[in-house]
Amino acid sequence: MPGIAPWCLQRCPFCAEEKMVVTQGILNLTTGPVTFPDRGFSFCNCKNIWFTNWENIDRKGIKHDNEAVEVLHYYLTDLGFIPNTSEEFQTVFVPIINMGYGHNKVLVEGNAPKTKEEFKRLGFIVDDLLGPYNIIWAYHTVEHVQRQLELLKEYYNRLVPGGLVFIAMPDPFFINFDNLLGWGHWLLREHYIMWDMDSFCDEAEKIGFSIACKIRNVKIKVCKDMHLILRK
Repeated sequence: MPGIAPWCLQRCPFCAEEKMVVTQGILNLTTGPVTFPDRGFSFCNCKNIWFTNWENIDRKGIKHDNEAVEVLHYYLTDLGFIPNTSEEFQTVFVPIINMGYGHNKVLVEGNAPKTKEEFKRLGFIVDDLLGPYNIIWAYHTVEHVQRQLELLKEYYNRLVPGGLVFIAMPDPFFINFDNLLGWGHWLLREHYIMWDMDSFCDEAEKIGFSIACKIRNVKIKVCKDMHLILRK
């Protein structure tokens, strides 16, 4: 990759093998992309991940806005997330539907007050402190966490039997290697690991989840990402 210093190495968080930095990381998108030739993302095929050194992450000042009201409406209404109105997903969400909105306790991860209010407006119980939960809504939060599989295990343990976790993450499938900055997801101060969709689903199944839905999203918002619904 032109412009990348070939001696820049970082260790894979899973297999610990040293991998070369192969694409630059973007520092800031709001004032225009700023890149660093010696800091960025590496790829490891042990779990098919793109990763950056955790020391590149700004754990203090970054307040990620992960509102997802439009996405929430899409899955509630268009795809019949709850209640089940879509023939394609006719058997997926029965454990949640049978209890009705008002009996579903929801955990909304991250900084998403508008999404929380929308869940409440629709009649769900939004609770960030107590469990277990019927739904965990994790919209663009997992990629900001270092120990992502441990987080996924925690989600599993905090769900009721049949409960669902919705996860949206950047999808490297959409990378245009002719214009890496145009993809817009190499956020050096925020995004620690970016997964291949099928590889992440394999890890979720090892934990005990079944894959209720996996979609490469091109319909909602400008961001092309992956949307996963996992069921305990």
